[in-house]
Amino acid sequence: MERGSQERELSGYDVVIVGAGPAGLFAALELMKTHKVAILDAGKPLVRKSCPLMTEKFCTNCKPVCHIMGGFGGAQFFQGTKLARYPAGRAMLDFVNKVDELENLYDEIDKRLESYGKFSRPIPDPEKLAQLQSDCENLGLGFRYYNSQKVSRSEMNSIGNGIWEELHKGGVDFYEKSLVSQIEKINSHFLLTTKRKQFLSPIVILALGRVGARSMVGFADALGLEYEAISPEEIEIGIRIETPYHVFDQIDGVHNDLKVTKDLGEQGVLKTFCQEYRGFLTKCCYNLYKEDSFSTIDGYILGTHDVEPETRSEVSNLGIHHGFKPTGTLQESYEMVRRISAKKQPIFQSMKGFLKGVVDGGFSVEPSMPDAELEDINKFLPIYSAKVIKDFIYTLDKILPGISDGGNIVYAPSFELGAIKMKISSEFESNISGLYIGGDAAGHIRGSMQAMASGTLIGRHILRKKKGKNLVPNVNCFAQVLQF
Repeated sequence: MERGSQERELSGYDVVIVGAGPAGLFAALELMKTHKVAILDAGKPLVRKSCPLMTEKFCTNCKPVCHIMGGFGGAQFFQGTKLARYPAGRAMLDFVNKVDELENLYDEIDKRLESYGKFSRPIPDPEKLAQLQSDCENLGLGFRYYNSQKVSRSEMNSIGNGIWEELHKGGVDFYEKSLVSQIEKINSHFLLTTKRKQFLSPIVILALGRVGARSMVGFADALGLEYEAISPEEIEIGIRIETPYHVFDQIDGVHNDLKVTKDLGEQGVLKTFCQEYRGFLTKCCYNLYKEDSFSTIDGYILGTHDVEPETRSEVSNLGIHHGFKPTGTLQESYEMVRRISAKKQPIFQSMKGFLKGVVDGGFSVEPSMPDAELEDINKFLPIYSAKVIKDFIYTLDKILPGISDGGNIVYAPSFELGAIKMKISSEFESNISGLYIGGDAAGHIRGSMQAMASGTLIGRHILRKKKGKNLVPNVNCFAQVLQF
């Protein structure tokens, strides 16, 4: 137990949720009518979140958590998101009985979001979709489709404010700027410690999101949570490409999260991801390992139908990764990313410069992310990765004419170095009874829709398991115990 813990105010709850992202919020929506719920988050409320990159044009490495990644709603409710349905997030089938059940759950989530102002989910033209798939397959590319709805920043802001109002009226207590430093299991309860307060509850939901996922190692080791260790078996490294928006005109509304792959055999796989039509790129920071802070690149959606023409983005972007089995250790992979991020900011160059291996800033579009260093990305990527990514860009130009144009902008780093996978039940409950892990932090699923689904399922399992029980702990009695 942390020294001085007896000086902190102690509050008791039926359920304490750590993380106010999609998973945590949707768990609270299920539980608020029958349980006394607290949500703790290291960041700020949505209405007070602001990124210095948008206002001051440079990153200040916000502490204790990036304002984009952390705080109420996480990145999704702050920047906008894509809501991808099955077959995206196939791992969700480990937590529901069958596809129909998962589709029904997604229907519920869509309807709930629509009640806060989300537009109905559009259905693409099947002929255009079939043509896009045929074009990819004729080039020897793998093609994967799922319905992915673009929801803009302003739309998600409005939805987030609606959820906050409902939870607030439902009696949920929010604790902002409350970084949880320690979680202890004491008899049948959990004691959570922040700088100013302690919280006591028989049920804890860890919904830390991507930004907090790496804190799971410390919590897991301290509590005895079971997990699969971080493994260097496969990593992904790559780039983001920013282009004039018209490059993506032909697939806008057909596939809003283009997933195209190129199988390289034993050398891994190339893949596209995170397509942002009329969106911006921004820097975000999170701890890659322990206390090391790294910058990476994230995209957000600005330009859907609810944005005024004069404020629309004139650019779109797409990510490309090379996934492969590294020959070295995971720590060596960290070092590779650390070199790219040595100045705590991303690097960029023109497409012409990237393809030729020279530093060049002759951009045909205005960079949407100004806080980047002009540098040759080829110096930092593995030689083979740089080569196959360039070849992939030329191939993609045959289905997205203009993506290889010399004036486009190439950014780095973009990476996935793996994370721990928590051992959880089909109800998202850990090996310690009463402790649940949802969303990205569990290491099983990714995506906004999937995080919301996990929170919903966790809430419903708690309702079934604890029905009729009085859960709120007697903090006065417990405080006396803590003094000994």
